Amino acid sequence: MCLFLIVIPATFLALGLLIKPILAQLKGDVISNFNSALIWYFAADLCLRVVIQRLPTMPVNSLLPLPFSRREIATSFILRSSINLFNLVPLLVVIPFVTQVVFQIHGVNASINYLLAVVGWILVNSHTAVLIQLLQKKRFIYIVIPGLLFLGLYLLELFNSRVTIMSQGIGFEMLQGNIFVILLPVLLLISILYRIYSLLLKELYVDLNTLHRPWWFALKIAGLDEFTFSGEIKRNLWLEVNLLLRNKRPRQVLSMAIYYLIYFVIILNDDSISQTFALCTFVVFISFLPGLYGQFLFSWESTFFDGIFSRPGALTSHVLAKYYLMCLMLIVSGLPFFVILSITHKIDPWLYLSMTAFTAGVTFFLILFVGTNNDGRIDLSRGHMLNSQGVKASQSIVAAIFIMLPIGLYMFFTHFVSALAGYLSVGIPGVISFALHRYLVERVVVPRFQRLKYTNLTGYRTMNI
Repeated sequence: MCLFLIVIPATFLALGLLIKPILAQLKGDVISNFNSALIWYFAADLCLRVVIQRLPTMPVNSLLPLPFSRREIATSFILRSSINLFNLVPLLVVIPFVTQVVFQIHGVNASINYLLAVVGWILVNSHTAVLIQLLQKKRFIYIVIPGLLFLGLYLLELFNSRVTIMSQGIGFEMLQGNIFVILLPVLLLISILYRIYSLLLKELYVDLNTLHRPWWFALKIAGLDEFTFSGEIKRNLWLEVNLLLRNKRPRQVLSMAIYYLIYFVIILNDDSISQTFALCTFVVFISFLPGLYGQFLFSWESTFFDGIFSRPGALTSHVLAKYYLMCLMLIVSGLPFFVILSITHKIDPWLYLSMTAFTAGVTFFLILFVGTNNDGRIDLSRGHMLNSQGVKASQSIVAAIFIMLPIGLYMFFTHFVSALAGYLSVGIPGVISFALHRYLVERVVVPRFQRLKYTNLTGYRTMNI
């Protein structure tokens, strides 16, 4: 962690000191080249902050006997959240740029205007990320807002809109001291701080995911309300979803998956990448979200797995619930991006369907099978970044298998037979495995886990620091 805190600022500082010769090598004006990246940087910065930036939270119980008011606690929270590494590192690039380039060309006033505007947008990004993190503890759907913003900007640029030119224009107005451009981040910051402040005053404990009445009505219409109160598999599936949404580490893992999926969409729309690399990226893209969840398949409940084993006949339904949850993740993550990739004409629908069938059948079975070897305990309250709890070498092996196996089958049959044979070579095994998933779970996965249960339970009871 200390190395991380040293390397990142040092990298940005080196970039700041070399920013003038780097920009001089690009075509066009130096300042315009720098300004063209402003919108893209702040959009990517917001995505990264929501996933990685830590909230300065603490248990409120210890403060209750002390003479602290809620207003004092909320004010302290806001002040502490303003001091973090994400607010420092961009200044290590902006300040050298202002002193080396802006000051020499436009003078003192333009340099001050530009620096104040950048600092204002940095603070807006910082507290926007804090607000989203607080809100997503109650409604996880808020986590997609920064990713959708970045994806929207990318699609606008892709369809010949002028996001980059608009970024250059905003940077020019900042240099000219446009009062609207200077005051806009100030007004946004005040409104965001007021929202954070009011949220903390109303309920200091915000880590609670619940469903509003409209969501319950929608679930009932779709027939999914039964997941909450009928059937062993359905109850296990609903409990698994609540475990993922209410705890810090799985919530961060799911948050990262959303942004990686958006990143994969951008890669797949790049015409300069090779066909083989695009195919590898596409296979990873399909199985990424359920794969991230599946790498800790049984370790998510490692702190209370003794209770699961104490119930007779519960393990089969428990494993099936995990399998169905991975299938739901495949649908949730795959369908929207399938539409996006289809609109941009960057995807073969038959290849998508065949690879999806292979993932739902063969890949998920491999994840379940290899997951029986993972005896690593996970503390759900700790963050995911720089945390190796529950990570095993077998996860890397199965990741390589579910990437290379479908690609190898598809490319072999496509090259030596036909494209149709390539589709069928991955689609048919996937459909067969999916049709036999209950048999494979009952006869292969559960017996293997039963044979390894003492080793796994011993690992689950051991806390790794």
